[in-house]
Amino acid sequence: MRGRSAVALASLAAAGCGTLTSYQSAEPVEPGRWRVAAALTGGGFADREQASRLPFAQAELEVRRGVAEDTDVGLKLYTVGAEVSGRHRLRAGRWQWAMAGAVGGIRNRDRALVTDGLLLHARATTIATRRTSARWAFSAAPTLTLSRYWFDGGGAASGLLLGATANAERRLGARWRLVPELGVHATVAGEVPLVGFVGHLGVGVAVDL
Repeated sequence: MRGRSAVALASLAAAGCGTLTSYQSAEPVEPGRWRVAAALTGGGFADREQASRLPFAQAELEVRRGVAEDTDVGLKLYTVGAEVSGRHRLRAGRWQWAMAGAVGGIRNRDRALVTDGLLLHARATTIATRRTSARWAFSAAPTLTLSRYWFDGGGAASGLLLGATANAERRLGARWRLVPELGVHATVAGEVPLVGFVGHLGVGVAVDL
């Protein structure tokens, strides 16, 4: 099982990882408004059991909609999969706190070197944001991600990642935002997507409509 998981998920690592990026603060989109965002992310996987390191690169596009005073929802499409998410702000002010959750997946079929199957993930995040001015906000978000891979030929593998992201948001005028982000995650149980560490660095840009 470990061998098939390593082949499938190592190939996914090379194609991109969309389960761990955020580019979000604790401030939700205003009710009735839309936000469209795009991001480019690079990083690497370090697998202890396979003694291997793999780089990855990813492009993503996300649309979010404010549905209540402190709540928004979103759909993210990334290089090899998709994700839906929700965010609810628990506390406003200079320090803001929010809870966020997401579910998503990747379907692998007819790709070279990839074991055919379905990868699904569920993620829970707590976001803390400190706004230092009208233009700058800084966020940190501890994250827990549960993943499970079902092989088309039978069998499955699971994994649990614990980590965090940190980003800085720079408002550019009334509508635009630039968000560089750093993230580090480590496997605490199981083997999906690997037994080791994942790191990413990227930048996102968003516009409020």
